[in-house]
Amino acid sequence: MLDHDNDGYYSGDPVAQCTSPGTGYVVKTDQEQPGDCNDNDASINPATIWVLDGDGDNYYSGDPLTQCTSPGTGYVVKTDQEQPGDCNDNDASVYTITWVLDADNDGYYSGSPVTQCTSPGAGWINIAGKTVLPGDCIDNNPAVHPGAVEICGNGIDDNCNGKTDEGCAVKGVQIYILNKSILEGKRNTRLMKFQVKLNKKPENLITVNYTTQDGTATAGSDYTAQSGTINFQPGVKAAVISIQVQGDKTPEPNETFKVLLSNPVNASISGGAATGTIVNDDGTATIAKTDEMSKETILIPKNIRLLPNPAHQNFTVALTGYAGNVIIEISSFDGRQLQQIKIPAVTSEYTQQIDLAKYTSGVYLVTVRGREGDSKTLKLVVVK
Repeated sequence: MLDHDNDGYYSGDPVAQCTSPGTGYVVKTDQEQPGDCNDNDASINPATIWVLDGDGDNYYSGDPLTQCTSPGTGYVVKTDQEQPGDCNDNDASVYTITWVLDADNDGYYSGSPVTQCTSPGAGWINIAGKTVLPGDCIDNNPAVHPGAVEICGNGIDDNCNGKTDEGCAVKGVQIYILNKSILEGKRNTRLMKFQVKLNKKPENLITVNYTTQDGTATAGSDYTAQSGTINFQPGVKAAVISIQVQGDKTPEPNETFKVLLSNPVNASISGGAATGTIVNDDGTATIAKTDEMSKETILIPKNIRLLPNPAHQNFTVALTGYAGNVIIEISSFDGRQLQQIKIPAVTSEYTQQIDLAKYTSGVYLVTVRGREGDSKTLKLVVVK
């Protein structure tokens, strides 16, 4: 039989005779099989595997075909270089696509990569030509990823190392802001300077964000809204936030706004909210307000208790010495308000029970505000 390329497949019909019919003929054995369609190429025979690699990028689409002749245009003989899964067999630059889940687009992905032609869903990105690193432990917060700065007091593993607030207890640096008041003035602007302080000199750079929040005072007409970041260099314990207050000649009650601290780095917040009081100084309204304030002095809370503390399922705010409207606010330890309860008519002895079902373990701030803006904040420890 004729097996010219010696691939174990012969072409034509066997010839039975004593001598070889010519060049390329071999003696038939059980290994020799019929059907060779190209007896000059050992790679092409009935066992040849063909794959469709139309763009010649060594990635094929569809399923391999085993046959002697090429199935058609674009088909090549499969070799070790040919890999499956071409996503676009008309473009040599596009073949398999590796997708990773980076839902918060911070350059770090969660879970494991997936290799397929189409996106697995929202938040998945094609990493071709991009540097996206693994290990994101909270993929809906761009500030949380491996290598991020650990923020003290927020209860989050910011740097994804399996630890929360590591080093904060050792540093023990706490930030707080003091209330401030200023006479309004008749015209132009004045600076209300809020003192922001640390409980001790820091060894490292401390930063904290701040922003203003309207109360009875309105940003734009009574004061200038402001936000930013304060830096405490090593060894420095105090800083100032200066807010512009607009003067006028209109008789009106005293007005208040807030300055709130958040997102501390290398420290925790022990007092994250301060009240700025713009004191009216316009004629008869001042006298009327003075009488009102002197009466209100009697109404300032004498005592606030949180029972029990630490708390588990609920706790009670017990007030002594309050009268009139009272607001109870619960905030996260970084000053973000979580719940507000408005009580229209408090008597001198009053209790308010608050459910903790929606709260996780941690330290929270409970602030009680009187009707004239006086406030007091206590820490509440929740243990689940």
